[in-house]
Amino acid sequence: MVRPRSRIQLRRCSLKPPLRTKSVGTKVSEAEFALLEERARAAGLTLSEWVREALLAGPVELEAGEMVLAEVLALRSLFLNLSHAEGPNDVWCADFKGWFLCANGQRCDPLTDYPPRDY
Repeated sequence: MVRPRSRIQLRRCSLKPPLRTKSVGTKVSEAEFALLEERARAAGLTLSEWVREALLAGPVELEAGEMVLAEVLALRSLFLNLSHAEGPNDVWCADFKGWFLCANGQRCDPLTDYPPRDY
């Protein structure tokens, strides 16, 4: 005797993707949420469809020009932060007390040893 199919079996089609049973969540600000909704709407997708596609798409590859520009901007930022230094301790953002051992076993006193000396 052949058993009748349930309603669930009748509704499923072999062309549909498997059911999704897992979820991922995060908290965003009001402005971030509005931006996500705007991007989903521009793509003609629901918010969850757009987020799923964005997460599964992987990292966006930068073109060579964009990568060079990012590196130049990072170097500019470093230069601007270091250009005001006039002495050995002018660029430290924290007061480091004490010493530590370097990878080569030498002792280093970061705020007083320049150049490092052997003990």
